[in-house]
Amino acid sequence: MAAATDLHVGWMLDVVGVPPPGVPVMLTPRGLKNHIAIIAQSGSGKSFMLGRLIEEIASKTRARFVILDPNSDFIKLSEVDPLAWSNSRLQPWFDPGDTLLNFQKRWAPLEFDLITNRDPESLGLKHALAHITPISLSWAQLSNSEQANYLEFSMIADPMEMYSLHQVTSFVERKSKENKNAALSPTLERFVQCAGALWGSTLGKEDALDFPSDWPVSEIARAPGEVSTTAALNLYGRAHELNGLDIFDRGEEKDALNSKVRHLGEAKSPKRILLVDLASLPGYRQRLVVADAALAALWDVARESWISAIKEPSEKDSRFPVFIVVDEAHNLAPAEPESDTARIVLDTLVRIATEGRKYGLFLILVTQRPSRLHPSILSQCDNLCLLKMNNRLDLQLVENMFGFLPSGMVERTRNFRTGDALLCGNLVEKPVYLHAAPRRTAEGGRNLEDGFWLQDPV
Repeated sequence: MAAATDLHVGWMLDVVGVPPPGVPVMLTPRGLKNHIAIIAQSGSGKSFMLGRLIEEIASKTRARFVILDPNSDFIKLSEVDPLAWSNSRLQPWFDPGDTLLNFQKRWAPLEFDLITNRDPESLGLKHALAHITPISLSWAQLSNSEQANYLEFSMIADPMEMYSLHQVTSFVERKSKENKNAALSPTLERFVQCAGALWGSTLGKEDALDFPSDWPVSEIARAPGEVSTTAALNLYGRAHELNGLDIFDRGEEKDALNSKVRHLGEAKSPKRILLVDLASLPGYRQRLVVADAALAALWDVARESWISAIKEPSEKDSRFPVFIVVDEAHNLAPAEPESDTARIVLDTLVRIATEGRKYGLFLILVTQRPSRLHPSILSQCDNLCLLKMNNRLDLQLVENMFGFLPSGMVERTRNFRTGDALLCGNLVEKPVYLHAAPRRTAEGGRNLEDGFWLQDPV
């Protein structure tokens, strides 16, 4: 089977003597095996450009995508937008062979998972091309260290709390195996009950909280004084607070986000794109926990695949890249994280940025303010797509950060039209100014309708 070489993202600007739309800009396939930074101010067409990039890679390669979407811009990605081909503004930028029928043939076989807390009927999806499930994490699928992270405990600062966590986790796991009753599954709610009962036992009140009689809490603490009352109370309080975020264990374990991410990373999975609608979560901490759980699960399955692959000859390596799209990336990877949970997410993204290539994990980071994005992540991007930017300080940072960017090229971006971009790095043979080819899938986000609000109300 021939390799995909026609990853078409746009048209060269400044080409004289060539009929419109002009000279196409094709991506070099080898350049895809690097992290990509897309930097653009609001209204520059970055969602449009990102959409085109995803469409080309997803429809013409075997790559897969995990999209962390903070603005619901891609909740309709599974749907082709027929109106794009009849839009008078977009029509001139379509390649003659890029027809509605041809794109539908490529797009239809892709399978999507849309993870969102929105009512499916409110999404306005015209065709049920995506499998829609609510956002739910499996507490039992998290490692002990991941659980400690989300409870914001550390072995150095909280050794007694960590011991209490281990005791309760071991107890819940053991009892879950002994009891096949689904009502006694190792959910976070069950963990909270056990942590509360442990606290009660340190007070000499094992029945301080409602607790199943067939799970005797006396089996958790092995000896008097083994767990302090303060540590047990801290564990119970943190776990209760975490459970209040309402993102854990709300459905069957096979539908949990952890499971879906791991399934996407398996070679035999038919799923190609998993989209997490972070905007459907009301709180910042909820978004951080969900994003990190998805990234951690993806990291684990990618490492497992790598370990299995190196045992076999290279010709039997059936792995594929997974592109992790992080829109508004400065929110998940800020230069200065303001909480323990934010620092955990940042550490996970830094690890993927620095070590993910060998495991087939590649970041596509999108931000309006590169100065707010952590430099350790930005410095790992060997590809840059720069759209309209007016902030001189941000432009200076970009010029300093990306050594492969020829001096002076960024200045023109201040005068770009919507959809114009500067593309450089391993994705192209040499830096190029281009105008993005049209996005062909439906956009989830929407701007104000000028035709309505600009009417004279009198």
